[in-house]
Amino acid sequence: MKHILFILLSAGIALLNLSAGESAMPTPEMLPGQPVLFGRPASDRNCWNAMSTRCGNLNRLVERTEKLSSEFKVDLSASCYSNPKDFARYPAELQRTIDMLTRLTAVECLEYKGRFLPAISALVAQIQTAPSWVSFHHDRSGRTLKGARFSDLLATELGATLATSFYLLGDKLPETTRTAIRSMLEEWILSPYRKSMRAGAPVSGMWWLTSGNNWNAVCNANTAIVAAALVTDRNERAEFFRHAILSTKKYLAGFSDDGYCSEGMSYWNYGLNHYLILCELLYQVTDGKINLYQGDDKLQRVFRFGLDVELAPGVYPAFADCPTSVKLKYPLTTLLAVRAKLPDYAARSRFPWGTIPHWNAMESCMIFDLLAHAPALPKTAAALPQNHVFPNGGVVIAGRGTPAALAVKAGHNGEFHNHNDVGSFVWYAKKEPLLTDPGYP
Repeated sequence: MKHILFILLSAGIALLNLSAGESAMPTPEMLPGQPVLFGRPASDRNCWNAMSTRCGNLNRLVERTEKLSSEFKVDLSASCYSNPKDFARYPAELQRTIDMLTRLTAVECLEYKGRFLPAISALVAQIQTAPSWVSFHHDRSGRTLKGARFSDLLATELGATLATSFYLLGDKLPETTRTAIRSMLEEWILSPYRKSMRAGAPVSGMWWLTSGNNWNAVCNANTAIVAAALVTDRNERAEFFRHAILSTKKYLAGFSDDGYCSEGMSYWNYGLNHYLILCELLYQVTDGKINLYQGDDKLQRVFRFGLDVELAPGVYPAFADCPTSVKLKYPLTTLLAVRAKLPDYAARSRFPWGTIPHWNAMESCMIFDLLAHAPALPKTAAALPQNHVFPNGGVVIAGRGTPAALAVKAGHNGEFHNHNDVGSFVWYAKKEPLLTDPGYP
């Protein structure tokens, strides 16, 4: 009898845990025995050769990449990091490094002749000399220069890029390069995250783990990519994934119940794009057992925000940190259109629907199979309801599809990235924003 009661109680708890849009948590048994990232590594030539046929002129892409690589110079010195006249230069140099490594990896995966491996190894060696992976603005006291380790937006993006190269290129990379990548990712990404999740609270500098803004989604998704590609122990990999899910609940809680993003459309585009990358990573590595695309009504409203706040395709209210013109991220539109079953996003894709972004290896292999099996989706934007109200966000969108559309912000100013927006409005007419909030065009 006790056993029966225990079984019933356990089943009841499980049902409670899965109610109200909750998803199951990853367990070691759900995960592959070895680290696996999106799609398939470059050694799977059937996959990558099929991708290369969708890249247009591969020879031209190779020639362009060779030229860019031969001319590429980057300054990752301590003097650049601490330059009092230009604190923005070092993060810009790191971002250029990320962009070049992204391109080199993608083209090497597509061509697979070893042409770009020396450049990749040289870039990894240069990253090893970097005094910090963290932007000066996020470490003004210089703690990372003295040995402290934590990660920010830039550090986790660099980590995810290195992890992608490590996984996709595999043993095509020299072992010295692979060892360097392992060491750096353990030091800058995995170790600070591991310490935080096992301490039950963020270590210094890892505040974003409990934040409700875009940092949470971006840094958690990038860290999960590193864990997926490098953590060999399935139990620990599952631990990283579970903590990422629990932490990003704080991110989702940062939206109001009507789905409104107080950070503005630009940060919704950036933050939610990374949250969806996390969703897709967990969906793929668990063969669909973890499906974070499914959830409660609020999650669907968060997903719909990019449609509901729109004045016209590509035009949005200049509230918070947002211009009136925003190009939606490429993975975001694909994942929302197919996985979240919101086909209206297909017509808002940054590139023609079905195109593979061949300069980004991670995005290419993430969505290749998805697009291959996706249903036919609309290529032209359907008309949205003329008016939409965000009662919690205090925002009204009116007159869409008419000669003049209007967005008005009421509510309150106690929001992420709020610029005293209460009372702001945008009047869009004749395909131009005629009156906008001062500060952004």
